Amino acid sequence: MYSQKTLSPGDIPKKTLQALRVEKAPRIDGVLDEEIWLRAIPATDFIQTQPTENTKASFATEVRIAYDNTAIYIAALMHDPSPDSILHEFTKRDENGNADEVYFSFDTYFNQQNAVTFGVSAAGIQIDERIGTSSATNNNNNTGRVFDVVWDSYVKINDKGWVAELRIPYSALRFPKSKDQKWGLEIQRNIRRTREQDLWQYIPQNTQNSIPYYGILEGITDVEPPLRLSFTPYLGTTFSHFPLNTAGKNNLSKSYNAGMDFKLGLNENFTLDATLAPDFGQVASDNRILNLSAFETEFAEQRPFFKEGMELFTLGGLFYPRRIGAQPRKFYEVDDMEDNEGVRIIENPAQSQMLNATKISGRTQKGLGIGLFNAITNSMYAVVEDNKGNRKEIRTEPLTNYNIIAIDQTLPHNSSVSFINTNVNRFDVRDDANVTGLGFKLGTKSNKYQIDGFGAYSHKTLPDDSISNGYRYAVNVAKISGNFKFRLTQLVESDKYNPNDLGLLFSANEFTHSFFTSYEQFKPKNKNVQNWGLYSFNQYSNTYKTKEFQYFLTNLEYDILFKSRFFSFFFVEYKSDFNDFYEARTPGRVYKGPGYIGGIVGISTDYRKRLAADARIAYFDTHEFDMPYYEFKLFPRFRFNDHLSVFYEFIYSDDYSRGYAGKSDDEQSIYFGDRKIYTYTNALTGQYVFNQNMSLNLKARHYWSTVNYLKFFDLTNDGYITPNQSGYSTDNQNVNFFNIDMVYTWRFAPGSDVVLVYKQAIEKNDAIQSTSFFRNFGNVMRADKLNTVSLKVLYFLDYQSLKKKHKVKA
Repeated sequence: MYSQKTLSPGDIPKKTLQALRVEKAPRIDGVLDEEIWLRAIPATDFIQTQPTENTKASFATEVRIAYDNTAIYIAALMHDPSPDSILHEFTKRDENGNADEVYFSFDTYFNQQNAVTFGVSAAGIQIDERIGTSSATNNNNNTGRVFDVVWDSYVKINDKGWVAELRIPYSALRFPKSKDQKWGLEIQRNIRRTREQDLWQYIPQNTQNSIPYYGILEGITDVEPPLRLSFTPYLGTTFSHFPLNTAGKNNLSKSYNAGMDFKLGLNENFTLDATLAPDFGQVASDNRILNLSAFETEFAEQRPFFKEGMELFTLGGLFYPRRIGAQPRKFYEVDDMEDNEGVRIIENPAQSQMLNATKISGRTQKGLGIGLFNAITNSMYAVVEDNKGNRKEIRTEPLTNYNIIAIDQTLPHNSSVSFINTNVNRFDVRDDANVTGLGFKLGTKSNKYQIDGFGAYSHKTLPDDSISNGYRYAVNVAKISGNFKFRLTQLVESDKYNPNDLGLLFSANEFTHSFFTSYEQFKPKNKNVQNWGLYSFNQYSNTYKTKEFQYFLTNLEYDILFKSRFFSFFFVEYKSDFNDFYEARTPGRVYKGPGYIGGIVGISTDYRKRLAADARIAYFDTHEFDMPYYEFKLFPRFRFNDHLSVFYEFIYSDDYSRGYAGKSDDEQSIYFGDRKIYTYTNALTGQYVFNQNMSLNLKARHYWSTVNYLKFFDLTNDGYITPNQSGYSTDNQNVNFFNIDMVYTWRFAPGSDVVLVYKQAIEKNDAIQSTSFFRNFGNVMRADKLNTVSLKVLYFLDYQSLKKKHKVKA
């Protein structure tokens, strides 16, 4: 065992495992009775990191690795004296459940900054992911389950414990073209019923970057990176029904589509990914909300092509994929014509059509990462008809090209430098944008300290031929390992900085300093406590251009995890009175608002139990309003058995706030309103997983928010409010979003799926009709509904498999 001081990677001797070359590939059946597994040297002597760090593992684990000219083979035996107690809940691919797990992580370029992980649960559920630390902006191990490749596995519970057997084809890996391979290796075993985590190569819990600590896999020689070529063609059909009840418009619409995803390994380092005529109609519905702020709503990316292999393109936070295929920018201009100009809208597409997207990405043996991305969206047109029956097309979005170039060079000691450029070119209009960014990260040899930074310059050509340029930079100094950590940040954004044609920035014109500290104890003296942490964040912000005060914010959080797996936290925050330069929706105007103080208390129970729940209560109060803001969240989950689970989400908030209400017709007067906002969110998710290859998922979500204006004010030129004198008023709001997503997925062959999706969507926004939840819900259920059914069949074709089959037939 190792001492409890802060250990650098050089303080811990690295374990080495020899891979065994075989002539005949083993059967992937979970039975380790073949001769090669008797000859292969096992990885043993695992060390526990949870619940008791740096102690011997409770049960033995043996892992053997073999290889041939086509694949890596792994045989893992997880000893367990009580096989009947091994938990093995079924989940969808890449999801953790109430099950034991084993993971194998490979740093194939041995650069100690990037790795891929292949894992499998005791229920046979596959999990694969990428881990990266190289980016100047990725200060944590960027573990995202957006890496999805095709590989084989099989698990079996026996009288010794459970066995996992894997075959990972070289087409699923990237590694250097050299005679002798040397890879970083880490193996992790999770024992769910005791919440134990064991590692083959010990990694201290108090470190932020784990890859430099990996052990070594040797013995792989004379293997050639294969031609990585695969095609995934698809066929699909969609039927939609909405009661338009309009002459000349059919309530039922249908479409048929076909396309293909294409993947080609350009060499052992770089891969070309392309999607042609993509169909994203089956992605999950967005969790829409009522947004009363001055900024747009940010939505999570759901489309697989924009989630997998995008690490390089996220440098500096300059890429927000939802810009591609977004709503045409003149959508609402056309929508307003129906009311203001007496025309009838025949067609007004709500999303831009993406024609294709391509990305090339990879990293050389010397750590140079290069990424190229390009996407094209089609010109979009609305069709309107006047009262004489004359129709015309109105272009709502031009043909647009999106392009990204990203370069990232890793350096010793977890360091790197990076470059990125994003470009948006709209054809036939003067409305193009270009953003260029540079980043760096410098770490110490001990992996304890780090300084990193990122700067960007934006250049935008506006429709009136004027030019707008801006810039930003952020510099961080941090201690990244040990029980005590900190991060000091300076952020500068000029008032003209604008990356929003392809990125997402809510507000520029900022000069901000932040200081984050944390103290975490992973081996507390109290025998009932697993770990605890204390965190503090402080931020002070001025405007960049005029150096005017914006706000001061400070918060403190304490959390504790007991060995019973009961988790609780307490969070308290104070924000000073502030100057808001955006809420007035008018350049040069400011709103001087009241600060607040409040906190959040939350708990989480043991997820190993059939019934578990998270709950939290928030309470915030200002010195100006009589009524505070409070919120209650409850997230219970019930596991009926290892196949069926149900999750429920309930959120209720009561918000008395003040905000922008409108402007006078001449836009010289700005009105604010005090408003009472009640919001309910109810979401029920059910998941039935038949086996490793088939699942049925259902999610129903109802969001209801009511806005009741109590009184109105005029905003003065100096930012204060006075009682409204003009009799201004605006409508209250009663907003409902209701969505049902039901998805059946069957993986009938490796990488090949049949996906059947049913969706129902209701959007209802009107004056408040009832304060009764059930009466309102009844009104929503009687509203017009958009019902959609889609079927999609994807078939994965891998060149290496086809080549092998051809040889066998020959």
